[in-house]
Amino acid sequence: MKGRIQVKPHIVKMVTAEEIKEKNEKFLKDMRDKQFKQSIQENLKDIVRHNTELVSLNNKILNKINSLDDTLLLFNKAFNVSSNKTEEELKVNNALLLELVTIIDSKDDKMLANFIGGMSGTIGVELVISYLKMKLGLTV
Repeated sequence: MKGRIQVKPHIVKMVTAEEIKEKNEKFLKDMRDKQFKQSIQENLKDIVRHNTELVSLNNKILNKINSLDDTLLLFNKAFNVSSNKTEEELKVNNALLLELVTIIDSKDDKMLANFIGGMSGTIGVELVISYLKMKLGLTV
């Protein structure tokens, strides 16, 4: 028996087809799980990147709105808009503002030119400021 390797039966185990099938299925399942997890991670990274970009854009928009609000407040102070007005004058201005909103919504440039052209500069500025603040959701 020289030159031959003696195999001990308790060391060698025969692998059945069922065991091979189970191991292959487990391997494939593990691979699918790994690919699924990688896909989820990539999607989450994309979502985080998009959300970061949205936050940045929202901050830029907010800064522009705040800047515009400051500018409109400056115009209010410069033209002394709404200060020392009687209740009757405020009602008239509100009616004019509603009329301005209606004209702007109709997108009729001739009506808008006639409307604004028929009033004093101070009232026109006040109405435009009020309209812009209203459209931007700022305090009127």
